[in-house]
Amino acid sequence: MLINSFYDVGEFEEDQAGKRMRLPIPETWETQVSLRGNKAEVWESLIGKFICLISSMHCILMTVLSSCLHFGEFIVKCFGVLPLLN
Repeated sequence: MLINSFYDVGEFEEDQAGKRMRLPIPETWETQVSLRGNKAEVWESLIGKFICLISSMHCILMTVLSSCLHFGEFIVKCFGVLPLLN
């Protein structure tokens, strides 16, 4: 069954049960500024990553919008509703 294979992630390790596990620290602006200090180079690296994300989002939106006749059609594709126009 497909659902069972989705949840099949390996063997249960009984000796690990109840023990603390260290999770990786997420890379957010708060953690980076705390770890590396409130310096210009820290913010520049964070802004660089943000600009890459925005650029990717722009490419995705341009691809979707180029296939739409107008913005209302874009809203219908994304949200499945017609925009309310006054």
